Amino acid sequence: MAHIYDGSRDSTNFVSESFLDVNSVGTQIMPKGSVTIRRQGRVDYHIFLVLDGKYTVSFGGEEHILTAGGLALYYPGEAQRYEALVTSKSFWLHFSGEALEGILKSEKLPSGIYKASEKVTTEAFKLLSLFGTGNKRYSRAALLKLIYTLSDCVGDKKSGIPPEIFSAVAYVNSNYDKEISLDALAKISGYSKSRFSHLFSESMSTSPLKYQNGLRLKNAAEMLLSSTAPVGEIASLVGFSDQLYFTRLFTREFGISPTEYRKRPNDEN
Repeated sequence: MAHIYDGSRDSTNFVSESFLDVNSVGTQIMPKGSVTIRRQGRVDYHIFLVLDGKYTVSFGGEEHILTAGGLALYYPGEAQRYEALVTSKSFWLHFSGEALEGILKSEKLPSGIYKASEKVTTEAFKLLSLFGTGNKRYSRAALLKLIYTLSDCVGDKKSGIPPEIFSAVAYVNSNYDKEISLDALAKISGYSKSRFSHLFSESMSTSPLKYQNGLRLKNAAEMLLSSTAPVGEIASLVGFSDQLYFTRLFTREFGISPTEYRKRPNDEN
């Protein structure tokens, strides 16, 4: 029988009167089938970062499969649900403060699903260690560093990307291996399809499809060097149902075929 936690015992669910505060932070191991559900969300901000295993995470009425590095950023009042599909480990952080809305806005970091870099995980554990010392001053500094690192990880804060487009970019980053329609991305952004396509191309200097295929090809290249899986299997894993189409795009991007790319000496890759 699955264990369900509904958030009713959240003793750190409050809004700090300071400009910035860490309400609580920690790691947890969730057995397979364990579920956390907060239908009304929390009154503070919440970061959920997958360290190991696999979760299904709900955000904005849609479900996402997150593995190591997958991250959900929830704003106050946003419904939360995540379930461990296998025994999994995650990092959680609850934070609040009067300055946060302005900080997150200036960093163009809307709530949503992200793929975090190893640097984000490193900063998360630094924050965890500093919070354990009881020094609020250092914890606040570490929280700021974590926010800035996450912002740098998922986009250029100086690029002027509208937050609505940023949310769509974050969605593609986490779901590049799936079929994503222009309708779905436009819905995430809140714009019409034509307006979304224009803003996306203007902000990212490429179309949504080309951006997604770029992510697929980059990940395929890494898999070619780090695994012995057949080219067709790798093409399927990154989201291409047609191996010939994958090979054509890969060759155009890297100048050589996937098979030739795999055979290159490591120091050339």
